[in-house]
Amino acid sequence: MIARAFALTLLIAASLADSSGAHSAGFYFLLAAVPVIGMGGLMAFGNLADTRELGGKIVAGAQALLSFFALALAIVIIGSNSGPLLDVPVPALGVSALGACLGVFAFQAVLGVIGRTLHRQLQLYARAGEDFATAEHIGL
Repeated sequence: MIARAFALTLLIAASLADSSGAHSAGFYFLLAAVPVIGMGGLMAFGNLADTRELGGKIVAGAQALLSFFALALAIVIIGSNSGPLLDVPVPALGVSALGACLGVFAFQAVLGVIGRTLHRQLQLYARAGEDFATAEHIGL
């Protein structure tokens, strides 16, 4: 989660730097975001491997896939950019990919909140089921 927050911060810094005219700084922020996004994807895949319940596996799998999609979008942004030497703004493809990448991170945040809420509700139902399944409640 910290890696995704740091990657989001780098992407926002890149968009702000590019919009303010510091195109080479924006390029370097994007370049720094790529390994951070990749690391976040690997961490999400590790969470998928560690999760035991089905609901957690679905959320962790979606998080991992979205992280690798964000990595692909970040590579598209860097590939569409002309580099720091020409100091030109990012073309329309890069701007669209940046918007999509920020949208992926927003969707990941919403998915994380839903996953935590679902996990807490499942724990409450499991605890309630354990309480009512004892012999004292059944009358044996």
